[in-house]
Amino acid sequence: NPSDAATPEDLAATDASIARLRDSTTTLRTTEKALRASLAAMNATLSTSDLRVAVQALEAEKEATLARLLSLRSGSIKPVSAEERAGVEKEWKTWEKREKVRAAIGREMWGMVCEALPEGVVQSEVKVCGTTLRLLSVCSVRERA
Repeated sequence: NPSDAATPEDLAATDASIARLRDSTTTLRTTEKALRASLAAMNATLSTSDLRVAVQALEAEKEATLARLLSLRSGSIKPVSAEERAGVEKEWKTWEKREKVRAAIGREMWGMVCEALPEGVVQSEVKVCGTTLRLLSVCSVRERA
């Protein structure tokens, strides 16, 4: 039927409509992607009730800190003088050096023990039981725990 045939103007209008709908679809898909990302970000955050609980906990912590600060400011606790701080730091460094020396001695002694182990005995099988070195198979169950 010739009346059902599309005219060139009708075909051009249909092509334009298809192109407009494709552009619209692309724009809508981009918008959908952005909205989904936004929704995922919102779902990843805390709910309002969770935020209220967190705020209450922070307010309680703030009050406790302010109470401690008030007691410090009231003068019941005296500040540490610079001389006292320097003395404590000097003593700390002295003890730190001693600890390092003792640790080095311990490593050296353990190395000597491992060198002197009998053939076939692995280092992981040796344990200090009281004041003596023993093989784990020799140590009692009480000493292992």
